[in-house]
Parts: sequence; C-alpha cells; structure tokens
Amino acid sequence: MGQNFMPWALILLLGFILTFHIQLFALFYSDRDFEDDIYCQSNVAVFFSNESSQLPRTEEDLFNAWISMPRQSGRIMSNRRIAKYYLSIGVAVHHFNPEDGKYGRTVVEQTLESLVNKTSTYEKLHNFIAVIISKQMTEQNESLLVRMILRKFLYEINIGFIHIILPPLSMGMNLLLPAMNCEFNMDGAVEHITTMETASGEKIWNVHPCIQLEFMLYVWPYAKSLSENYLHIDDSLEAVRNVIGSVREFIKIQKANSKNWGLLEFYNVQFLGNVMRSQDIVKFVEFFTRARLLNSTFEMTVDLYCRLVSQTSRLLRTPEVFQSVSLTRRQHKISGEGDGDAGETRFSAEDPPGIVLSNMNHVGIHIPSLAYGSKVGYFKALMPQVGDWIVIVFDGDVVLRRIRIRTGEKMPGILNRDSFSLVKGVLEASPKVLKLDASNNFVTCADFVKIGDVGNGIVEISNFTRLLWGRTTKCLKLTVTDVDGRDVIFHQIAVN
Repeated sequence: MGQNFMPWALILLLGFILTFHIQLFALFYSDRDFEDDIYCQSNVAVFFSNESSQLPRTEEDLFNAWISMPRQSGRIMSNRRIAKYYLSIGVAVHHFNPEDGKYGRTVVEQTLESLVNKTSTYEKLHNFIAVIISKQMTEQNESLLVRMILRKFLYEINIGFIHIILPPLSMGMNLLLPAMNCEFNMDGAVEHITTMETASGEKIWNVHPCIQLEFMLYVWPYAKSLSENYLHIDDSLEAVRNVIGSVREFIKIQKANSKNWGLLEFYNVQFLGNVMRSQDIVKFVEFFTRARLLNSTFEMTVDLYCRLVSQTSRLLRTPEVFQSVSLTRRQHKISGEGDGDAGETRFSAEDPPGIVLSNMNHVGIHIPSLAYGSKVGYFKALMPQVGDWIVIVFDGDVVLRRIRIRTGEKMPGILNRDSFSLVKGVLEASPKVLKLDASNNFVTCADFVKIGDVGNGIVEISNFTRLLWGRTTKCLKLTVTDVDGRDVIFHQIAVN
C-alpha cells in the first residue's frame, strides 16, 4: 500500500508545482499591457497645477470643483508640487458613517490626523497621502467625506500632502483581472466589512482581501507615476509613530546592509502596512489573485511572492508604526466607559526600532514580534526547550539604559502567582551583527556579554554602565536555560 501511494503522491506534488509555475509564467510574461494610465484616459478632475505661485484654494472652491465632475469618469483632488515623491500612502476608505462624528472624530479623520500630526513639514512636501474612496460609497456619503477632509485638512491639501481619489467606475478587478476568483456582491461595500480579533486581542474592521487588492489596483497607476514607494493601509488604522521617517530609515538600513528588499511590513495584518515599490503594486496584486486560485494561505503567498517574484527578503519592522482604531475602544468612548485598555499593565518604553526573531514556535496568533514594541498582545511560545532564544536586532546602535521584561500572566484569584512564566533565562547584549537573514529567521551576532538573568515574572536590569562600559548594543538575546514543560508567555520586553 505504502509503495503504491508514494508514486502517486510524487506525481500530485509535481503537478502542483508545474501548475503553479505555469501560472507564474502566464502572469509575468503575458502580452497583456498594464502600463496604460487609467486616470489619464479619463476626464478626471485635477484641481491644481504644479506652479509654485498657485494660491491656496478655499474649501468651497475645491468642493464645487469636485462635485462638478461626473462620478463615472473618476475624480482626483491633488496639488502635484514635484515630479516624483518618495512615498505615497494609500488610505482605503471602504465606507463613511457621518454619525461617527457625533461622538468626536470619525474613523477616517482619526487615521488622517494621526498621519498628519506625526509628519514633519519637510516630509509633507516630499511624500503624499492618497485617500482612495470606494466606488460603492453613495454619492451623498462621498460628498460628506470630502467635505470633512476639506474642513479638517485644507492646509495639507493645499500643500499637496493629501490627495483624494475616486476611481473611474469602469475600473476594477473585472476590468483588469478577469482571472480573479473573488466572490462578493458589490452592491454595497459595508456588507463586506466584518470584525476580527487581532493577535493583540483588539477587535478591528476586517475587510475582504479581494477588496483590499482592488483598492491597491485603483491607486496603482497614480502611485506608479508619482512616487517611488507605496504603503497601503485603510481607515481601520492610526499611526503611533512617524510613518514616513520609519519607512525611510528602514529602507536606508537595508541598502546599507546591501539587502535588496521587496516587501517591508509595518503592521501584522494581511495587506495592511505593506511597503513595496510603486511599480510593483500590480505585480503584487496579480500574484495574490493567481495564488488564491491555488488556495494558498496569506503567509504562504507572501513568502512565495518574495522568493519567486521579487527574489528578496520579507521583513517585519518592530515596533509596529500603526495600531488599530479599535471597535471596542470606540464603543467605550461613545458610552463614556473609558478607552478600552483598562486593566492591562504595560511598561512605558522607547523601544528602538528593529526586528524580532525567535526559534520558538508560537501558539495561535501570538507571534514573537508582539513581545516587543506592541501596544497590546504578547508572544506565547509553545513548550520552549533549553537553548531556545528570542533576539531583537536593532536598526541602529543602541545605548541601553534600562530593560524590563515580564513573562507569564496573573492567574485570577491567586495573589502573586503567575501562569506561563519563564522558569529561567539569560539576557545578553552584542555590539555587532555578523550575518542576518530575517526571511529565514537566522541571525549571528558577536561578542555577547551577559547582562542579567530572567525568570519568575518581572525582571528589571539597569546597571549597564558597569556591565557594558558604554559600548552600544546591536543585538539583544534572551536564551532559555530552564523549563517546566509548559508554554511560556513573553508579555513584554521593554527597552529604554
């Protein structure tokens, strides 16, 4: 039986590989021309010129110009001041509920405000945000959304930092991607929005992956012609750090290390927070549509894209620069019950940017990167063994002042008793990286110095002047030295 089964299994495996590569060949070597700029073919409304003498436009002028254009042709509001921007940030707006504004800021407003407030004036002149409005939004809600953006962000529109895009109604998956196997009713975008719980335990908007891909396709011709790089998010997120500065620095580090990057991840939810070269957007979208026909998981598809298409590394930046505009938090604010984060104790920390690697398997959605720089959530390791490790590789050289580590979680009703705590571990610091391959979870650092022991709940280490004599740290490594056979929760590694 076993001997007869093996040839058939091999044949099926070879067939799968052959089918996949045939589809890849068809994808990247077909005669289909995607270089036509859809927006240039349509009578879209571009309200500004790139003349430096252009006077600021008023809210009423811009709004009247917007509604004067037919929706079916698509609409654009932008002030293109330079020929090529460094980064465009696509903010997909799936729906707009004006009623949100009764209780403070709307969700879209919160997203845009967080980006605006954390961007310097210089960066605002060399990068831009593209607010992409769903074609399925009613004309009334679209008008209310544009009114809100003009009222709140008129200055950013006038200087060219915020652009507004309504794609031509003829543009979409059905036009450009006939092979897409997405089954959803496009009568109303809100029908395709549900809620999901992230690894951090927050409830967020969960939009059908096909719709996220379609939004990326909407913005592709525009972003490709105006920017070098593209970052995709939607109005379920808000920035907690300088997004543009973080992207620029992360790319600079990859170039300094002679690494050819293809996809950088700044948030750990599918399609959101992904940075790629603007010219690769359509390649990315098409790859996912083809891979979906093979029922590949999201993680598998991203890995395949990086290895087979861009032939580059896939890197997740930690700490994340975004957090969800939590449904739970918004509902609590509306009812006056607080911000939804009560009861969760987290250390305040600077958490210098870097990447987190570990050889330990994670339980469920509690991945290693949640142990460092995350606002909420934790890394839950599946029955660690002696010698297992978790490493933080910092983007730059860090001068350590204080580290606090918490493992385990409090058991209800039992005082001073932690569950899932690390029995014992050792913490070490290294000043240099010899080899790093984040996509394969591999790192080699040199000249480690022991800086403390970890175990039994909360540990704080601060006497670095004596331990490190002023030298900087590039790698921070926690190695397991004793276990009790249970899973371990790494709740937080806080670095100052």
